[in-house]
Amino acid sequence: MRLVLLVLALGACGRIGFDPLDDGGLGGSDSSGGSGSGSGVACNAGTDSACFSNGLSLANSSSGSGGNNLAMFTNDVSGTCGGASGPDYGFEFIVLQAGNYQFDVTADFDTVLYALDGATCSGAELACDDNAGASGESLMLALGTNQRIVVVVDSASGCGEFSLNYRGL
Repeated sequence: MRLVLLVLALGACGRIGFDPLDDGGLGGSDSSGGSGSGSGVACNAGTDSACFSNGLSLANSSSGSGGNNLAMFTNDVSGTCGGASGPDYGFEFIVLQAGNYQFDVTADFDTVLYALDGATCSGAELACDDNAGASGESLMLALGTNQRIVVVVDSASGCGEFSLNYRGL
């Protein structure tokens, strides 16, 4: 399976991006052992629907992670299972090979995790998970070749640093 990750900064622009050639991103790492903090990306928050960075690919059964701090963001979208008033942060994925993919979040606050179809935050919801009072939300999605999705980490209550982990199965 092969998946490309683009970062979608909801609410504000100029967030951390990354170079797909350094095998890392968002201060996280991928299964190839690379890591990196990347460089800032700029866009016009008034006219652009989102901020995107360069992609990070996920191949075969490899895995990766990325994260940020929700305290730096605002509430822009919400899932059907929660996150209506908390800050959120989205990751855009482009599926290069059809298959099953798992996404899960870890944080020290109550998070909500949901996936939207398409390359924007206005796509139809594919799945939503909110473990009331805890972190550890997880999504398992069957995705098609060239499908684009946005996976959103949202806050049910509180905010702080989080990590989104993803892998092809």
